[in-house]
Amino acid sequence: MTRARRGFTLVELAIATAAVSVLAFVVWSATHAASRGFARGDLSLDQLGKISQGSELIARDVREARQVIHPAPGALPSPFLYLRNFEGQIVCWYAMPSPGDPGRRDLRRATLLLQGLPVDERMPAATGLDGILFSQTASGVV
Repeated sequence: MTRARRGFTLVELAIATAAVSVLAFVVWSATHAASRGFARGDLSLDQLGKISQGSELIARDVREARQVIHPAPGALPSPFLYLRNFEGQIVCWYAMPSPGDPGRRDLRRATLLLQGLPVDERMPAATGLDGILFSQTASGVV
């Protein structure tokens, strides 16, 4: 006589519990990562206009530059970009710590006038950056 089996064995319950736990952890991890990504995405979208405007200003300065002083072609990336414009002025792009968040950087522009006095732009070109590096290749500034 065979007895009808009802219910689950202890091994089957342990395997099912482990599988459900792993699945729950994966779902929780994906949800947590997505929520962090969306939060960062809101910040990025908020700053996108300023970053785009800052990169356009840099591109304009590079196009109008007579000479890229620093960084040299093939040198390591630098947090500073020095250009000489056709008026003889030196234009510097750099990142400095944000006043409200020292872990973030603001993209700033300063011009060294022919009289030797630096003039820093009042407003940063972009704010809340993780960092910025400039390098120069044979095809131009990156």
